[in-house]
Amino acid sequence: MKWTKWLCVGSVLTVSLVVMGENAASISGEHEAVTITAAEIEGGLRPAVTGVNDVVLSTTSIGGEYNLGVFAVRRTLVHGKLAVDAYQHHDITEVYQVVRGSGTLVTGGTLEEPKELASDDPSVKMLMGPTAQGAGIKGGRSQHLAVGDIVVIPADTPHGFINLAPEGISYVLVRIDPHKVLRVR
Repeated sequence: MKWTKWLCVGSVLTVSLVVMGENAASISGEHEAVTITAAEIEGGLRPAVTGVNDVVLSTTSIGGEYNLGVFAVRRTLVHGKLAVDAYQHHDITEVYQVVRGSGTLVTGGTLEEPKELASDDPSVKMLMGPTAQGAGIKGGRSQHLAVGDIVVIPADTPHGFINLAPEGISYVLVRIDPHKVLRVR
């Protein structure tokens, strides 16, 4: 029965690994700035895939000390239902700013039925770093997020959406990677 649930999740949860435009180049100098335009963010939020779109806008080395990634993320309902959304990124701190829609996010608590993603999984190397995915979250704190809200999710904190507005939720996501796991793009 468990494999059936994960097979269903796998068929509805689509993660886009897309690198956008010229500004997605590697910037490793200490005094160079990375600019991501509003048009690039909008382009990253546009893919027509349902479930989860997590689009790489830029991943930059900050003076060789850590990597910092900027992503455009869009979550939508699939056939009127929310795909399983429970993660724990062991090394990556995330900062979300909601730009469209709304949803209820749970942070903290413990992952239910956690499974570590393989270290060679493209989403580990490009998006999330070492991560466990679960069937849900026990305990934790629920909070409604809407346009303009910012949430900081420290590394190793279980988190996931349990409810989305009919139009879904879109946010700009910054991932702080002190162990330089994410590929610089």
